[in-house]
Amino acid sequence: MVRTPKHLLIVDNTTTCAMRIKTLAQIHGAKAKLVHWSEWDRFSINEMENLPCMLIIEQTVPLHVVHSLLDTLPNIPLFILFNPNKPLIPWPIKRQINPLSSALSNFEIVSIIEPYWLEDKTINLPNVVVIDSAPESAFQINSVLSQAHIPCTLTHEVNLTLLHGVDLVLVNITENKDRLGQLEKIKQTYPLIGVIVYGEHKSLSSFKFIEFALKVGVNDILDIQKLESNWLAKFNRVWQKTAEMKEELLVSSNIQKSFDVLLEKSLISEVLMANSMDGILAFSEDGSILKNNDGFCELLGLIDEQVKNANVFNLISSQSKKQLQKLLYSDYLFQQQFLNLHLLHEHGVAIPVSVSINRINLHGQYVYIAVMRNNVNQQLQKKILVQQNARLEHKVKEVERQKELLVEFTRKNNRKQNMFMSHFTRYLIAQNESENQMTNEVIHKLYNLDLICKLRAEQEPIRFQTTNLKTMIDKTLVVLEDAISAKKISVINDVNTEVVVRFTEDHLQKIIYELLHNSVLYNLQEASIQITSQYQAEQRVELIIADTGLGILEHKQLSIFDLQEINDGTSIETCCTGLPLCKLLAQHNQADIQVDNNYQKTKVIGSIFSLYMEKE
Repeated sequence: MVRTPKHLLIVDNTTTCAMRIKTLAQIHGAKAKLVHWSEWDRFSINEMENLPCMLIIEQTVPLHVVHSLLDTLPNIPLFILFNPNKPLIPWPIKRQINPLSSALSNFEIVSIIEPYWLEDKTINLPNVVVIDSAPESAFQINSVLSQAHIPCTLTHEVNLTLLHGVDLVLVNITENKDRLGQLEKIKQTYPLIGVIVYGEHKSLSSFKFIEFALKVGVNDILDIQKLESNWLAKFNRVWQKTAEMKEELLVSSNIQKSFDVLLEKSLISEVLMANSMDGILAFSEDGSILKNNDGFCELLGLIDEQVKNANVFNLISSQSKKQLQKLLYSDYLFQQQFLNLHLLHEHGVAIPVSVSINRINLHGQYVYIAVMRNNVNQQLQKKILVQQNARLEHKVKEVERQKELLVEFTRKNNRKQNMFMSHFTRYLIAQNESENQMTNEVIHKLYNLDLICKLRAEQEPIRFQTTNLKTMIDKTLVVLEDAISAKKISVINDVNTEVVVRFTEDHLQKIIYELLHNSVLYNLQEASIQITSQYQAEQRVELIIADTGLGILEHKQLSIFDLQEINDGTSIETCCTGLPLCKLLAQHNQADIQVDNNYQKTKVIGSIFSLYMEKE
């Protein structure tokens, strides 16, 4: 898309959104100038190569500045940048004003302002590559995209150079066994590229593929048998999501660079304030004190609270006020300047101080840093040490806060990944209901996997109820009656009829079913299962299920509750989901589950599973 180097002018009151709009315009082919309203009288429109194509004014800019802008630029399209959470300030002007909310996403803002600098009105289309060596499916993909006027490149080989600048990749994983490895390399090289995978149903429903999709970041899947149906809605969702992600990262990166510059300037002030033995003062152009150190307070004989909301012009003599104002409005204050002033002490004494002063542009407005020295008095080193310790404590607290934010970010990211896997398993179950291609055992495992993902994503509710333990076990044994009879297993339920526990009922039922099903499945022919209960300290109940199977090696007793470790290298047909689900459900309900071998003297004769719960 051809763009001319047009300009837009943003006049604001130090808002992050204004910086975001400037960055978005630069990313999308325009030039942007961001001017703080207090600098408008010093700003020359001749600094821009040509007249702006649009004018954006932040809603809190003073009205006299707005009138000055409109007089200077009478025929330029006008936008008001406003915060929807604050009341809109009306402008009494006779001119069309276009609203621009700061709550809009990057995608929405660009869609509104981009037409003002575009010459070519052609719709922006994604750059698509289809990787498929099967002619029939490649033709179907190309046909659907062509009908939507979306150009694509067909290839049967993965060329990373070819993928530079590509928005979306569609990959057939069925016709080539190396496709998953190739796709992983693509995502490692181009992490922001959108990925849609298509293939046969069995390839998309394997446990191995589910793990791969979660690890690599597959955006969506297509059944190869349904390529002729309308799947463009999926395509468009993936494209928009990928485009917004790329734009968000670009904007964040550019804004971070700007913030780094501002932070560097801020640190200059921080270092001065913390380590100087002189009086340090930061103030705005109108004299409002923004920051000061204890040394400045001591020069005046005041405490910090008395200085905090003061004006520097009220703290100096009238002659000094004239000298300072003359210096502030000069053009040569970008470098350090020196002058002598008289501070008005609390007791009416004029304190002569030598002052070195600098002007810096901080967060869009001028800030003045003054270092004042009284040659008679010396600052106490103890004061400085106290200041430094206080700042170190603040830094430690800031580091701890950053750690908490990182933990929360990781938690949210894991929650999103597990919700994706949950949706994916439900998709597979729905596919089976329509096509009936899976066994009941596989469907059972997929339901377990869906519940595991919900628990990990913190999307499964807790509803504590009062439940009789023996009654629930009896009901579960009825469900497992055929499996128990087939192996001629003797089951003894010695749980006390009066044991009542506090648990989410369907969660407890699921745990008991999976534990008993596991004991039946891995027990010996004509063996036994003993179910007992006992009270523990602190209102706890222990449910014990002991079988006479082969037992579990000690080094594997922890791994059987870990979904990844217990299923390393397995498929969805052979994977184990019951025990990992039991562990998560127990923890979710403030309970715990443990396993040990069942011993007869020193000989292992089976396994013992113990479930610890709160009694009612």
